[in-house]
Amino acid sequence: MKKRVLFTLACLFLWTGMAMAQVSRITGVVVSAEDNEPIVGASVLVKGTTLGTITDMNGRYSINNIPVNAKSLVISFVGMKTQELAIKGGEQRVVMQSDTELIDEVVVVAYGTQKKSSFTGAASTVGAKSIEKRAITNVTAALEGNASGVQVTAATGQPGESSSIRIRGFGSVNASNAPLYVVDGTIYNGSIGDINPADIESMTILKDAASTSLYGSSAGNGVILITTKKGKESGGTGVNLTINQGWSNRAYKDYKKVGIYDYYPLQWEMLKNSYITSGKDAATAASLATSKIGSTLKYNPFVGVADDAIVGTDGKLNSSADALKWGDDLDWEDAAFKTGYRQEYNLSYNTKTEKSDTYASVGYLNDDGYMIKTDFERYSGRLNYNVYPTKWFKTGLNLGVTRTVSNYSTSDSGNSSSYSNLTRFIRTMAPIYPVHKHDLETGAYLDANGKATTDPGEYIYDYEGTRLSNNGRDAIAETEFNQRELVRVNQTGHTYLTLTPVEGLNLTANYSINNIDYRRKVYENPYVGDGTAGPGRLNQMSTRTLTQTFNQLITYSKSIGNHNFDVLLGHENYSYKYEYLYGMKTQETVSG
Repeated sequence: MKKRVLFTLACLFLWTGMAMAQVSRITGVVVSAEDNEPIVGASVLVKGTTLGTITDMNGRYSINNIPVNAKSLVISFVGMKTQELAIKGGEQRVVMQSDTELIDEVVVVAYGTQKKSSFTGAASTVGAKSIEKRAITNVTAALEGNASGVQVTAATGQPGESSSIRIRGFGSVNASNAPLYVVDGTIYNGSIGDINPADIESMTILKDAASTSLYGSSAGNGVILITTKKGKESGGTGVNLTINQGWSNRAYKDYKKVGIYDYYPLQWEMLKNSYITSGKDAATAASLATSKIGSTLKYNPFVGVADDAIVGTDGKLNSSADALKWGDDLDWEDAAFKTGYRQEYNLSYNTKTEKSDTYASVGYLNDDGYMIKTDFERYSGRLNYNVYPTKWFKTGLNLGVTRTVSNYSTSDSGNSSSYSNLTRFIRTMAPIYPVHKHDLETGAYLDANGKATTDPGEYIYDYEGTRLSNNGRDAIAETEFNQRELVRVNQTGHTYLTLTPVEGLNLTANYSINNIDYRRKVYENPYVGDGTAGPGRLNQMSTRTLTQTFNQLITYSKSIGNHNFDVLLGHENYSYKYEYLYGMKTQETVSG
């Protein structure tokens, strides 16, 4: 009997020890399903207790002293689906799915959302992750290569400038081909560059008539629906600081042009042929071309070579023509282009509870372009607050404000034939003419008084010379002396109220307001360029655009077996007010 009792006790202790060994400690690793990389900072909590931990730099976790009655673990992380797993012996590997899959189950459509499984139209969606991968100034750049049937074309390359968007080709020869923009359910008339890409949750492009029909004729070129971010993180708060810095240069270099040592022989040949055309024999024409080439082109860039000895009668450049009077000052591209610098700072705060969610952000962007006098600066702020104290009541407020300042080099940057188009100007400038004014004999730099100087701050541009190419104009000088500034302040507000008296029935009222103040200042100097006719010219334009939208929507959804019913009934009021003021003054009396 004694042996039986001892055996029973031994089995009991052994079973208890095994049970305790199974639950006393748990280890494992948490990884992402997208790239199989470890997730740092994921929360691992024993369900029904306050016992838990977070994953380390390798995505690993370890929990000790787990209660005997514990059954499962709850694993959560921002942007991932929360998972619940049964506690098992040994190491447990947890693979987390992105929470964006929950969003992908529905697609944003006109005046609401719709399940992808029941959506029959043509639409493409670009999410926040695709936008965040690129250091973009304007959100239209995020569509490039991310949406089928969408053509994105940059106009002039000006920092902050919106690209041209074409959805499934051109809709009209004469009228606008731009799509309709709808931000958070409201038609948006402002510049799309005013919206901070870091505040955007998703962009949906509606392409066909079935998808855009609710917007009527204004959606003839397609619709781009933009949804801004709202609070996501469940049960806590999240603060995110993003800093982006980078440099930019011209991506594609210009084609090779005739150099300074080839230009004179080619001009000599042209001059010789003109004499032959006028009746001179070949020898006489060659002799005349050699003696006249210097006076014809006005500038002799070679040290120690006479004007009538630059090119011989054989059409070849003088072998002594190697040293240059104005050295590196012949590089017009170097004077017009530089290395651009871009810096961006975004700070956001988001939180979500069972009763409300909040998203707030501030951002600053400074994009200094690679062409002189081109830059874009943007200040932005946004607050999106939603509250839902009961199942049948929901309301919210979405406020946004941006201020952008843009300087651009020329008023005719899009006109390839204009003298003030900087790229066109330097492309057609002969390679023998310097950027700055020099003494034509010694090659010394000259100041405003015509005296030699070695101070770069006193160098002046050579727009009053006698050069054969583009004489009297100087796009670089015009760009530096002129001022072209655009300032825009964009304020948006949206509030809504949704009532759900019975399951499936939603009564929603939306009110949105958008106020845009725009100011353009263009100053043209009296020394060179179009402003000389004034002399000096200043024109200023200011506009104010105020739009208000108020709509009322009734939606009803019902599923009966395999049948789904969705009903939408709505009414919308739209108010548009535009004010315009323009003034111009000539005959400058005080410089600047």
